[in-house]
Amino acid sequence: MKLAVWDTYVQKEDGVIMHFDILVPENITDTKIIYEYGEKYLKSKGLDLKITSSDSNYCHLEEMNSEQEKEIIENNYIILEMENCKDLKRIENREDIELLVNTFYDEVRKNDILGFIFDDVAKVNWDSHLPKLYSFWSSILLGENSFRGNPMIVHIGLSKMTDMTEVQFNEWVKLFTKTVDSLFEGSKAEEAKIRASNIAQVMLLRIESF
Repeated sequence: MKLAVWDTYVQKEDGVIMHFDILVPENITDTKIIYEYGEKYLKSKGLDLKITSSDSNYCHLEEMNSEQEKEIIENNYIILEMENCKDLKRIENREDIELLVNTFYDEVRKNDILGFIFDDVAKVNWDSHLPKLYSFWSSILLGENSFRGNPMIVHIGLSKMTDMTEVQFNEWVKLFTKTVDSLFEGSKAEEAKIRASNIAQVMLLRIESF
């Protein structure tokens, strides 16, 4: 038996789009039943949302493996989570900011394009630098007003020592966005990604003007 794959996109109240596939035996074609399976999954996430034909459409058939067969026998359907389906928390306090910053810069330091800029060129003292970053993002996202400094001047100076071009800034934004999406959801998470992109654009323009 084959599985029919129903490609599904549902918008949550905060505007985030959940993308998941509803997999059912190919002989199940009643969309009411299929949508109810999707709604049951959404309820397991604490979401009381309805699925309609504008949200979910038949995509293709695929072969069923032994593990999928067991799940179909038990539940009649399978949900394959694609995007924005994890149970993520919202950015609410400084502790959340610290998690975001620590996770992000752990990835930055391992990155081939960015890592050496921080560790070898700027020779960042992370023990003193990370608290400044906590205050920077807490001030932006939480209104904490605890940051003191001028990142623009620092980055302009750094650009005299190594390449600071669209390549590096695009990588920084991509990595930041990926980190936010892996940890958080909600309006503050979306704001963080927008702010990061805007900051990168402004810094790049200022650097290019010098």
